[in-house]
Amino acid sequence: MMDEELSTLEDLFAQDVDLDAARKTEEEMLSPAGTYETVPPLAVTKGTVQDGKKNAGRRTIRFFGKLVKPKTVNAEGEVVTPEVVINQGFVISPDKAYKDDGKPDNPSKLWANAVRAFTTAYSAPPRTPNDVADYVASYPLNARLIQMGVQRVDKDGNPTGPEPTGEPGNMVVALSAPRPE
Repeated sequence: MMDEELSTLEDLFAQDVDLDAARKTEEEMLSPAGTYETVPPLAVTKGTVQDGKKNAGRRTIRFFGKLVKPKTVNAEGEVVTPEVVINQGFVISPDKAYKDDGKPDNPSKLWANAVRAFTTAYSAPPRTPNDVADYVASYPLNARLIQMGVQRVDKDGNPTGPEPTGEPGNMVVALSAPRPE
């Protein structure tokens, strides 16, 4: 009896891996794309890119913390989409770097967004990168989140656009000061 069970278990674990199912699981774990609000305080780590890597010596400011996407309701007051609370990180850099296409990379873009949000909030520009870091960590900001590495689909579930590349994940692509209510 023992040999039969072992043989059966060996057979079960000798089956091919279902790569499509694994990828679908990764996609299902992603947070929904949309506009979230940061929930201060965010954890802050300041550093530089290591020697020997692209953009060595570049200053970076990494933030990590809670983001909330508010629930939406229709005219009748019924919840259309529930509130979503996630933990997410993002990096900004005062040292501009460029992607292969010649456009500023995401940390450069987020830096420019953070400087604009600071300037909007204080009606004056920041003096130092520390001013910007303290502001982003300490005050709510809008953060635009996208999904990467997933197949886009239309309303009927049919694939659209190019085949996804890279690992599925979320990325903050824009920061802004909240609009006054």
